[in-house]
Amino acid sequence: MYQLSFAGLSLSIGTLFEVLAVFRTDARLLALESSEIVLQHCGQPVRVIRHNGSLTVRRPGTARDVFLSLLDEIDGAYFRPNGALQAAWQIRRSRWKLLYDAFDLTSTLRLIISSEQIDAAANGQGHIGLHELLQSECERRFGFRYAGPEYGHTRHLNGRHEVHVAYALAEGWPVPEAVLDEYRQLPDRFTTDVTWGKALIRGRTVMKIARYIANVAATLVLGDLLARQVATAVYASPDAVQSIRRLLMSVGVLKPDSSYDIDGPLLIAILAVSVG
Repeated sequence: MYQLSFAGLSLSIGTLFEVLAVFRTDARLLALESSEIVLQHCGQPVRVIRHNGSLTVRRPGTARDVFLSLLDEIDGAYFRPNGALQAAWQIRRSRWKLLYDAFDLTSTLRLIISSEQIDAAANGQGHIGLHELLQSECERRFGFRYAGPEYGHTRHLNGRHEVHVAYALAEGWPVPEAVLDEYRQLPDRFTTDVTWGKALIRGRTVMKIARYIANVAATLVLGDLLARQVATAVYASPDAVQSIRRLLMSVGVLKPDSSYDIDGPLLIAILAVSVG
């Protein structure tokens, strides 16, 4: 976990890729010097700098180790929480995108790796080979390369997250609500060949509401049946009826001279208890 502090604010952020995303997108950081920004990882300071005007960090170690540490973070936090590898449709879109941010980073290495680290790792042609390293690491860890994993039962590959979510919904797989919530907020993410995914998410929401209504209705019906059974048993005992009548009078529901039937209040009371 990273702790990012600036301008009197403090943010807790899961991975360094997400820290870099904040550096790119948070307008509050634009006017700040790097010295005004404090970043810590597990209580240890991380050096913040500006490279060609863009905020970034510098970490010790070889270029390979620094790069793989970024992959380790998203692997452990989002792709393999608790040691269990997640399918693409089980991971939030914003977190799935971090893996492809890693691929993008291989073409802009100086944003995260110093020139000295690159020179120390480069071969005779000045090539560092981190794109190929990431390809092989993804295949070893996750079972797919840049082209992405298979989606649905199609045996086709795709790296677009919305494709995996749409086909998982079509298959009836239990897509987590946290995943769907991001698409409910950004419905236009289902574009071109998977626009039908939006309808499946709406259908999932409708079915959830329908199940809730059905559960409430069933509870009310069962509660009513139970209330009537209890009322029948109560009326079989005159002493019990008189006790209930006295109780209702004591709380003001019945007046002493009232001939009001206690069926209604009794049923409502029992039904309320059974539903509650």
